[in-house]
Amino acid sequence: MDKKLLISFFILYLIVPNLINANVQIDGENNRQEYIPFLQDSVNNYNSVDKSIQLNDLSTLWRLSFDSIKMPDKDGSMGLLGFYYLAKVSPFFNGGIVGYSAIKGNQGGLFVLGIEGDIYCRLISKLWIHSGLFVGGGGGKVGTGNGSMMRSHIGISYDFERFKVGANYSYVSFPDSKIQGKQVSLSITIPTQFYYTNPNFIGKTINDLNMLKHISGSSNIVFKHVYMGIDVKNYFQKLATKNTSGQVQDDTIWLTGFELGRFLTKNTYILLKTSGAFKGNPHGYMDFLAGIGYNYPLIAQYLSLSGKITAGSGGGGHVETGGGFLWETNIGLKLNFTPNIAMQIDGGYLNSPKGNLKAISLTSKLLYSIETASIVPTKKSKNTDGIYTFFSWAIRITNQVYRHPKRTHNIANDNVHLICVKFDKLLNNYIFLTGQAHSAYSGNYVGGYAAGLVGIGIQSKAILNDQLKVNAEMLIGAGGGGHLAIGQGTIAQSVVGLTYNFNHYIGVRLSTGKVFALKDDLNNNVIDLGLVINFATLIRSLNH
Repeated sequence: MDKKLLISFFILYLIVPNLINANVQIDGENNRQEYIPFLQDSVNNYNSVDKSIQLNDLSTLWRLSFDSIKMPDKDGSMGLLGFYYLAKVSPFFNGGIVGYSAIKGNQGGLFVLGIEGDIYCRLISKLWIHSGLFVGGGGGKVGTGNGSMMRSHIGISYDFERFKVGANYSYVSFPDSKIQGKQVSLSITIPTQFYYTNPNFIGKTINDLNMLKHISGSSNIVFKHVYMGIDVKNYFQKLATKNTSGQVQDDTIWLTGFELGRFLTKNTYILLKTSGAFKGNPHGYMDFLAGIGYNYPLIAQYLSLSGKITAGSGGGGHVETGGGFLWETNIGLKLNFTPNIAMQIDGGYLNSPKGNLKAISLTSKLLYSIETASIVPTKKSKNTDGIYTFFSWAIRITNQVYRHPKRTHNIANDNVHLICVKFDKLLNNYIFLTGQAHSAYSGNYVGGYAAGLVGIGIQSKAILNDQLKVNAEMLIGAGGGGHLAIGQGTIAQSVVGLTYNFNHYIGVRLSTGKVFALKDDLNNNVIDLGLVINFATLIRSLNH
């Protein structure tokens, strides 16, 4: 119980980031803000309406790390890749979401999801010292007990302005198993900025950027093309492919997942994608890949040829991927129905160099594209005409409890605790779309259980001084691992709950409902509690 409380309080402390450096406003006075926390917008002035719309910037970073961990019982070493997205909470503290996966050794399929807090300080000139703590849950082929994982580190990094390279002394532990190690790890960090505004501006439209009064005369608003997609894919495995037990397991694997991308130039883009199996092999397989792609227009704005190469990690479901490292090449056709909505079909080849997985991949995806605002230091004059709209989003970080879920072979019946990261896109004030990742960190034999879900939700009009809302969601997706009775992996979930907003940006949500497997015995109550971070972004229509 003490561990669960520690994690809960760590989440509460971590996810209260600051509003930093308001740069732009509409038809208002100069109201620059420095390190103003979300919670400073108190309940007392919650109903107040700003005469200006401020576009705020938050310092963020992407980071990759690598640890080589000695496994117990002389089972070699596991190469653990870390993928971070952290935000500047205060002048000396970063916090955010982190995922780890195995890419080297013989533990392919190990994935962990959680949160991290870092403190940092400049030593001299471009040399920095930093220390951090990660808590989360996951697992895979290797036994991780209840799935809980902790990682602490201290290290130094050198600032090359556009990125930092670091060396760290780290300690990794799965407390409910024999896995633990102290080692030197390496990291690379890329600083970025995130631009947001008040989520209550949802749907507000402007048609001229000259309405925006720049605080700095040397800055300009630019728009960057990003896209998100929902994928359904097939992996057609090589005949007679053997699994981790040496038995033939060569059925076609059906998967569903998400894809996010950002264009660096008009045609070149970077992307992240993740998917989980819901049919075709024992539940539990998933992968996570990142890479670069290129779009070549064929028919003006309607049809284009797309090629990409990605690399990452995958495994689980008894699929033999060796250390977990995967690479994939794809080529496909993209058809735009509107400037924002497109359908794409990709064919490709997926390979695990150190494992048995070799497969032809076929992917169908529905894509949604937007252009989001950012601020750059330039004095170039740009066309300010267009249609600009504020889109509202939410990020939720929660603790979810499966109440006495059914296990295979009835090996246990205690509660299962999961850490969940959820991304919501509000279509209007009452309807939202959601994509979610869940990973177990507590419960007997559940190490390695994870789920990815998509769905739709509704929320009521706010009451009680505009602070309380009723919510409901319906979700479907894929899960696996942890000896839960979910068949080949397809699960569904429905919940209802209440959201209490402390201010425009921060709230807390309590939900309850059911989770069930479509083709097995899992059918249990769930309780979900966590933080909600609301924000809006300025979007330019792709019709411009």
